[in-house]
Amino acid sequence: MKLLRVGALLLACTGVGSAWGHALQVFVTVSGTELMGNAYFTGGGPARAVPVFLEATPAESDEKEILWEGETSMEGSFQFDLQTIARNPETTLVVAAESVDGHRATWTLRAEDLAGIPNPRVMAPREIGWVQAVAGVAGIVLLSGLMGLVVRRKGDA
Repeated sequence: MKLLRVGALLLACTGVGSAWGHALQVFVTVSGTELMGNAYFTGGGPARAVPVFLEATPAESDEKEILWEGETSMEGSFQFDLQTIARNPETTLVVAAESVDGHRATWTLRAEDLAGIPNPRVMAPREIGWVQAVAGVAGIVLLSGLMGLVVRRKGDA
């Protein structure tokens, strides 16, 4: 009877170990404007061809917006250029990897990870040159002249 209990305990521990060994993990680093990451299973194997997402979540919402999606390589790695991603500065950015069997791993990016990376959504003020200024004034004069002509013709009728 004692041998049966020990065998059952060993079997239970073996099953738990294999379940723990299958958990999905994701690790992310930012170097310059490049976000690089790896998705792997805790047993040590790479998570091959696993979908990866960059999600934005506003502060007072659970609604997620997907800003980028891709998939891991055969080595479990992925990367993309953050300066090409238009993002709202008020949102939390999360990198998520999801395996086909339902495992999900996330990595939340910190504000300092994104410091200094240009954001296409936040546009810098644009300088207007003299050519654009002259063209703008000419357009206004042309429209004013056309409106004057229309008013004059209505008055003659």
